Amino acid sequence: MALHSITGNAVSHHKSIHSLFIPVAQIVILLCMTTSCHRTQHHDDHSSTNSTTAITTVEAIPSKDKADFGDDSAQLPIAKPLPQSDDGTHSESDSKSIWLAEADEAAQKIAAHTNLFEDYSAIEQAKTEQSGLISFIVKQDANVISLAKSDFIKLHYSLWNADGQLLSSTYYSKEGKKLSPKVFAWDDSIPESLKEYLQTSHAPAHIHLWIPPELSKYEMPFYVNGKPIERGLLMYDLYLLDAFSVEMPPKDIPTDAIRLADGLAWRVVSQGNPNEPIAETDLIQFDYTTWNPLDGKRTFSTLNHREAVFSPSGVPRDWRTIFPNLHAGDSVQVWVPPNYVMDGDEAKIQFFTLHKIVVKAPKELANPADAQLSSSGIPFTILERGTDKTHPLMNSVVRYHDSEWFCQQQICKSLISTYQREIKEHPLELGSKTHQEMLLSMSKGEKRLVWFSEDPNHPGVNTSGVLHPHVLELVDFN
Repeated sequence: MALHSITGNAVSHHKSIHSLFIPVAQIVILLCMTTSCHRTQHHDDHSSTNSTTAITTVEAIPSKDKADFGDDSAQLPIAKPLPQSDDGTHSESDSKSIWLAEADEAAQKIAAHTNLFEDYSAIEQAKTEQSGLISFIVKQDANVISLAKSDFIKLHYSLWNADGQLLSSTYYSKEGKKLSPKVFAWDDSIPESLKEYLQTSHAPAHIHLWIPPELSKYEMPFYVNGKPIERGLLMYDLYLLDAFSVEMPPKDIPTDAIRLADGLAWRVVSQGNPNEPIAETDLIQFDYTTWNPLDGKRTFSTLNHREAVFSPSGVPRDWRTIFPNLHAGDSVQVWVPPNYVMDGDEAKIQFFTLHKIVVKAPKELANPADAQLSSSGIPFTILERGTDKTHPLMNSVVRYHDSEWFCQQQICKSLISTYQREIKEHPLELGSKTHQEMLLSMSKGEKRLVWFSEDPNHPGVNTSGVLHPHVLELVDFN
């Protein structure tokens, strides 16, 4: 039996869905949020916006509810080789590796433009939910975690129409970079019909969800040449990979916590690498969750956004005070007193996981006497050698990270880096002359400490007393 006719029969038993009039557009909005909508991670006194964009295969124009789909037309990646994962991923449990491997197989199929919208003979076993959604559990792990009893859900999904057209996916960015699974919380904007289904679900699981035409017509419309496309039947291929919770630290500061005279306190509950202390000039990657101690409600978490990537010199005073006392890999409970940073602040309780030091400031940021010199006199040292001996050409498209410290009288106080934002990617000929000169002589994977001068006519000569050391990492070129 054809998929459309079987699904139609399943829907016919639930004519009452018309009275529900559930705006399923919110489903796409939710899944957009897990992949493409602008999300902001913030400390109460410091904010940073991160965004990625979902893959779509038709022109997408926001409807009157102003949800933002972007305009990324079918730039699907090639299956071989698979793009490398972005830096900044949440750590994965080894026990979930088999499910991650299965999701990765789905990613490879998508990269190869394989249609995942199939006419399963087992469709008769599918269940029509109260909301009108039709579900079918393809596979369920024997050891499951209840989504309803968890704070966060980690997943991958792809959205297809009845013609086998991929509309959206969490697997790749619009540039073709392979993405990590997305995490969302119950207090995100989840439509009631989908929330109702997920709250009865368990992870890990592989699930198919069908959105029948009676509901999909309320999805945000896609337009071509100014005319809306009829949505018809839609299908989500959904991998529920994990579910987890983060408990608020105790409201009362424990006696074994380090407590300063001004009331700031912290306690390391899991120690990382004692040989990797965090310096003010480092760039660190961490997750944090914040609660209001008065009512115990979670007010923010990077777990359903993206990890914070900051230099200790560029964060608010409470973090700036704590970080130099910590190490890469530490898990820390923090109690921040009211009015610690500025008037009007409220007390907060936080939990940090310091994943790693993304960029470790070289021990010698001042221009050393034994540095090598480029052809124009730019001093540099090689921190890590590349993986081969080939070099980009002037017409090559290069992908590289650039981290820069601002130092005066050999004291460095701040750091900006592409690890906090997007990696640099452009034809080398469009870069600055100093960057061109360095990158032309670098190989893939090479990392260099370079001292650029403010005076382009005098490379390597510090005439202002302000040093500009950079760490360049050539990731790739073609």
